[in-house]
Amino acid sequence: MIERSEKQSELGAVSVKSMDVKLEVQGPMRHLLKGQDKTTTIQRMSIFRGKVEQTINKQDIIAFENALETEKSKKGFIRVIYNFMERDRLKRGHLSFIYTALNYLDAFGLEKELDVYNEILEVLPKYKIINRTLLDALWPKPHPQIDAALDLLTKMEDNRIRPDDLTYTILMEVFGKASFPVQKVQRMAFWFDRYENANPYLLSEDDLKDRYKVCELALRRITMDEENIKVYSCEDAEDDVYGKSFLIGFQNEEQKEFLATHDTSKTLYLEGPFYIWMNHIREQYFVLRSEPLHIENPLTHEDDTRVREGMTLGICMSNKMIKDALHSWLKFLEKDNPRLSDFRIIFNVSIPNDVVPSS
Repeated sequence: MIERSEKQSELGAVSVKSMDVKLEVQGPMRHLLKGQDKTTTIQRMSIFRGKVEQTINKQDIIAFENALETEKSKKGFIRVIYNFMERDRLKRGHLSFIYTALNYLDAFGLEKELDVYNEILEVLPKYKIINRTLLDALWPKPHPQIDAALDLLTKMEDNRIRPDDLTYTILMEVFGKASFPVQKVQRMAFWFDRYENANPYLLSEDDLKDRYKVCELALRRITMDEENIKVYSCEDAEDDVYGKSFLIGFQNEEQKEFLATHDTSKTLYLEGPFYIWMNHIREQYFVLRSEPLHIENPLTHEDDTRVREGMTLGICMSNKMIKDALHSWLKFLEKDNPRLSDFRIIFNVSIPNDVVPSS
């Protein structure tokens, strides 16, 4: 492991801008800089006291905002950590700094970097609150550092980051063997290894970068049919913040035959969104179905009192605006199902502010 002094000299120092400077980049905690006070507060959860207020030093926010504007990279983020530790050898204000750093991980795109989490844990003072007796382990004192470490480990868990030996060593030096953070990191390591290959539909990182590929694989999983998945629209010229627009759907021959013979006086329903998880990404899809159908009892050949949800007539996924995508999908379906325009279709769709489906 490289000594901190060597890393610090390699990264160099960075000056912190004053609070009066207007930064162009708006970070997740930029709004807390309002006012003349040197500190502000945020809400956090404590395993000992429930919801509590955490004091945040505005100087920490300015340091990350400065790095976000001048050097939005892993190197710039770690430089801020080293500057904090060089600023005060006693690590006063380390809780404020840790919570600020956790809030800026996503803004820097470092939420999946294990070594960055370990660098943040290094900010905690070592051997100060370590468990020394059996009573300390059975009835731990409500140190707020425990909450900070558990919050960091939870963020690692949410981003599917497995702790390594260094993570364990740091927590042992800070809290001791029988502490909550050490127990959590041991459980994380055990269960991550236990279920690492348990997902039969695990996608590679390359596939997850392509949202069209993710949606196509999601449709394959839902329908178990590759042949009838169709790309209805893919506008190569239209690039936006969500990537190239696409609309893909599924409809097999049985569903087409049902529409060709179904009574046009009946109502069809377009419903959704329904959700499917592809690794850690949640995608949504929409379903076109018929009205509930009565099932004939195979023994008596009479209508059973049970009612089905209805015949599924098609499935679609898109990264377009929901309303536009559904109307476009119906128009494409009419080409293969001319009688579709004769049906009354009720939209039973949740469209929160007509936003693009989030991943």
